[in-house]
Amino acid sequence: MSAVLEDALRVFRRYATSTSRRDRELFDEVREWFAADEDGWPFSFVNICEVLGLSAARIRLALAQIASVPPRGASIHQHRVETDHVTVSRDAGNLRTGTSTISAQ
Repeated sequence: MSAVLEDALRVFRRYATSTSRRDRELFDEVREWFAADEDGWPFSFVNICEVLGLSAARIRLALAQIASVPPRGASIHQHRVETDHVTVSRDAGNLRTGTSTISAQ
């Protein structure tokens, strides 16, 4: 399950500021997956968070902040967001919630 979340984080980070149509479609698909509150299938975002002991709300907040970073090339490699036990670092590619660390590279 962590591999599914890691892949979604990787896609989100990679295409959050892209202007390519294909990249934006991939980003939109992953953004919708993060936003969905469905729990009817094992690999839904909320189910994965529950199994891994992560806060879906905190992750969503951090991802919303990443999506608002400047376009590529505008010092995004040093962009870092910290939100109440959730740290998303674009340069390190890590998402930390409490004591859990999930690599997003």
